[in-house]
Amino acid sequence: MAEKKELLQLTESRENIQLAAIQEVSEAIASKLSIAEILEVITKAAVITFEASSAWVMMKEAEKIRTVIARGRDSHTLKELIIHSDQGILGEVWNNGKVEIIIPGRMNRDEIIASLLEERESLILIPLGGREKKLGMLACIVPQKLAVSMRFLITLAGQATLGIEKARLSRSLADKTSENVKLLKKVNLFNEGKARQIKQDFYWSNSPAMGTVYHLVERVNLSPSTPVLLGGETGTGKELIANYIHYGTQEREKGSFLELNCASLSENLLESELFGHEKGAFTDAKETKKGLLELANQGTLFLDEIGDMSLRVQARLLRVLENMNFRRVGGIKDIQVEFRLVAATNKDLEIEVERGNFRRDLFHRLKVICIDIPPLRERKDDIIPLAKFFLEKFTLRLRRVITGLSPLTAKILIAYDYPGNIRELKNIIERGVIMETDSILHPESLTLSSTFLKEPIDLIASLPSLPALKSPSSESNQLPTLKQVEKEHIKRSLDYTGRNKTRTSKLLGISYPTLDKKIKDYNL
Repeated sequence: MAEKKELLQLTESRENIQLAAIQEVSEAIASKLSIAEILEVITKAAVITFEASSAWVMMKEAEKIRTVIARGRDSHTLKELIIHSDQGILGEVWNNGKVEIIIPGRMNRDEIIASLLEERESLILIPLGGREKKLGMLACIVPQKLAVSMRFLITLAGQATLGIEKARLSRSLADKTSENVKLLKKVNLFNEGKARQIKQDFYWSNSPAMGTVYHLVERVNLSPSTPVLLGGETGTGKELIANYIHYGTQEREKGSFLELNCASLSENLLESELFGHEKGAFTDAKETKKGLLELANQGTLFLDEIGDMSLRVQARLLRVLENMNFRRVGGIKDIQVEFRLVAATNKDLEIEVERGNFRRDLFHRLKVICIDIPPLRERKDDIIPLAKFFLEKFTLRLRRVITGLSPLTAKILIAYDYPGNIRELKNIIERGVIMETDSILHPESLTLSSTFLKEPIDLIASLPSLPALKSPSSESNQLPTLKQVEKEHIKRSLDYTGRNKTRTSKLLGISYPTLDKKIKDYNL
């Protein structure tokens, strides 16, 4: 009777020690963020407190299950232990996710276990995270008489599972935070680089026709929230000017510049892209999506071809501009935003309003600042500077050595009407750089529609030649100014036509009054 009482006291004492150990392990795990540190605490407790002769943890790495930490007897051998998920009792327990006690009578089934267990020892295998998560597996070799302590080891394994999940979550959050910081730095660097590039690309024109545009753009930059409406034909550079408005406005340049072509999307898709949608708002809305209005907060939203927007979406956009809040498609919560809207169109919106295709109230809300960009054919002064700019850009990109335009190329480019405006000139020069085999760009390398040439090429070719116009990177001596070149070209054209102003104005692609003014300005 006394022996039985003593045994009960001993068992109770051991359980109290183990409970205290579990409490200590819980506190230790709570202060650890590293998986390696957590596993160190677990295996140490298993060996010291639960009297395990060996304790190790296995985890999956590169499609194999291997020991990541081991303590106690045969720790060096256990650290080298690697199995496949279908290999032996260890693989079986890994797959079924159930706790297993291996006694000596089952040793014949598994050579690995047979080599580890000694007489009167048992192996306890406890999956971490169960069958679904499969975070790892705790293995302990204990004396058979202590196998009853398994419930404490299971509790210990549960603590390990929580610790591993916590560590992985902390690492994931740290990685995401690090990625976000890196991404933010990249975005800022990208924005700074793009801002510099936009500003460099923007100031290429000496044309009087662009003077009003420049003035309005500079004034707009002083008012960060005022909507801007850009008008002009396709290819005149509306997107470039929208970019400059964004990056030239101090309150906006750190935010995002987002753009959307309203003509390329159906009504429902356009609404979803602009306003976003809640999960389940419609059949394919499998998750919540932020719209461009929300993403453009503190930045600029550029809506190209706004004249093609449906009346229903126009009504929703008007409410956003009036109140600076909106709801996602299928949403009930108002989302507050603050951004600048820059809209562009190649349509006459006043005519569209009269036809009932565009809301009058939205038109008046947008036309606070209207900037009309003249087509390239009305600013001939820009053609050669732009051609030189694109020539330098594409020779660098395509690694070609083309130093300038031949005299005839320059005359043909000036005589062309450019229905596609600056975009067409850019494409013409790019193709020319690809096709040209000489160090000067010749007319044979250009692709121009004869429909849009003011005069036949043979007539253009018969005009007195201008000196070759070189790209900026090839200039060794100072070139004449644009006004000097223009003056000389007008003078030669007048000589060629016998000072017939009507024919000369047609040949140069400018109006009669413009030619008359230039003749007076240049004293010709």
